[in-house]
Amino acid sequence: MTDRRRAPAPAHGPAPAVTGNVQDPNIRVELGRLAKVAKVSLEHATETWSERAAIREYLGGFPRNIAEGRALVDAARVLGVPVR
Repeated sequence: MTDRRRAPAPAHGPAPAVTGNVQDPNIRVELGRLAKVAKVSLEHATETWSERAAIREYLGGFPRNIAEGRALVDAARVLGVPVR
């Protein structure tokens, strides 16, 4: 058995905190609207969206940006919000 050790963490600091994959400001605004209309917390709406985006990306084979956009429609349907 060899004595392997992990390389030290890079000195540039921790990764930026991102809730789910919310990187586009338009998605963040739309998630806020979905949460308000569905009367659920923003965290619940974000989690629902994030799960749908992951499913579309990994199982559907979509690129991340397309998966995130289409997941908004999925999240709206799951939360019972009419799609506009």
